[in-house]
Amino acid sequence: MANLSYHPATETESNGLSEHQDGNCFTFVFQDDVGGLEVLKDGGWIPVVPIKGSIIVNISDVIQVLSNNKYKSATHRVVRPTGGRRRHSYAFFYNLEGD
Repeated sequence: MANLSYHPATETESNGLSEHQDGNCFTFVFQDDVGGLEVLKDGGWIPVVPIKGSIIVNISDVIQVLSNNKYKSATHRVVRPTGGRRRHSYAFFYNLEGD
């Protein structure tokens, strides 16, 4: 499990986590109410609005390969919040055993 924390954006620095896909099977994300997670769909970025008590589940690269591209690995990024609040999330990366 990873504990992820992002300082608020400033006028000179606003990067969060650049767009990527996860290299495992599934990623489970618990996020706070600040937001910042975005998913790429049809060429545009869609904010993943935080809903109390929800878990975000991303299909990752291994599932895309095992499904012969039937299921696409989720391209996502994190945009740092504005307004003086830090963003916190917890991510659990599930993968298969090597053998």
